[in-house]
Amino acid sequence: MLRVGRSLWAEEGLDPVVTSVYTKSIQQLIFDWLVGTDPKGQVLSTDTGLAYKWEQGADRLSWTFYLRKGVQWDKGYGEVTAEDVKFSIDRTISTQGTRAPYAAALKAAIQEIQVVD
Repeated sequence: MLRVGRSLWAEEGLDPVVTSVYTKSIQQLIFDWLVGTDPKGQVLSTDTGLAYKWEQGADRLSWTFYLRKGVQWDKGYGEVTAEDVKFSIDRTISTQGTRAPYAAALKAAIQEIQVVD
């Protein structure tokens, strides 16, 4: 069991789409990001996160992310898929009133998401 008490959670929660930067320190302990970082959170790392590799397309506008196999959802909901990642990104850029600090940048940068396999 994990019990967390914070004085700033009057309007916060743990959903990364509708919360602000104040809960990111807690979210990092619960959620896996698509692209991970080093332990200091300063440099992108292929050792952490859902993607073990990513490549920029020849057009310099597209990216391909290769997901780790075997990453499981909590409580036996199965393996995390590319469809799950797409759903999460789509939800982030389409949620009205999101307070996620990265939502506006994602919305401006993403034209479409394609699941290959």
